Amino acid sequence: MNKLRPLLDRLVSPVQSAFIPGRSIHDNILITTELMHKFRLVKGKTAWVALKLDMEKAYDRLEWDFIRACLQQYGFHNRFIKLIMECITITTHSVLVNEELAGMIKPTRGIRQGDPLSPCVFILCMEVLSSMLSSAAQKAKSRVGIELCPVAGRIPCLLFADDCLLFCKADSASCWIVKNILDQFSELSGQLVNYQKSVLTFLTNSTAAHRQLVAGVFNITHNNSLGKYLGCPVLQKIPNSSTFQNLLQGQK
Repeated sequence: MNKLRPLLDRLVSPVQSAFIPGRSIHDNILITTELMHKFRLVKGKTAWVALKLDMEKAYDRLEWDFIRACLQQYGFHNRFIKLIMECITITTHSVLVNEELAGMIKPTRGIRQGDPLSPCVFILCMEVLSSMLSSAAQKAKSRVGIELCPVAGRIPCLLFADDCLLFCKADSASCWIVKNILDQFSELSGQLVNYQKSVLTFLTNSTAAHRQLVAGVFNITHNNSLGKYLGCPVLQKIPNSSTFQNLLQGQK
């Protein structure tokens, strides 16, 4: 972990803010706030959608073959990859039955919660999803990702470990591109998107037809707000006294 962590800043794109020295959770929160401000004020005929995805048991579902393939793609030496895979694959579990051990269980996938190596391995694997979305955003006439302003680069997604926030145009072609990327990533990595717990929200200029189309592609219920992102409320309206009542009540 001590050898791997200093390399993460060079290997992982800026849209990922978790577990990387020099990056902060507040970066994603501030960018999300700016994007939602744009969602509230933007005008025009083009409608956009933001999707906050829920990954189901993200650490437990990560396939070992996918981890090995990711490390090889990054160019790590085979001996270093072997050491990392040994740390991951030697795990065994035991079950207590009537306060007695009932045999050992040998897992075939997943990484351990609490292992200092696990966060580094996980965000390297999540970089595959980021790269797939970035590649789609760079294509001509692509509507994957969103721009804060004309001179800034397009933001395809914001990641904080397994917290995923994606952006695309609210039309059939763009949504199916994102959906196919998510399905392909899930098939490769073993990750599973829980669409029932995921949330999507639209620009204020979106119509009922836009909402119905996108909700049909992703099978996600439309919401007027993303709710909380990384523990902070995502405001899509001008804040007033009622916005902060939960904080005041919690303090009491």
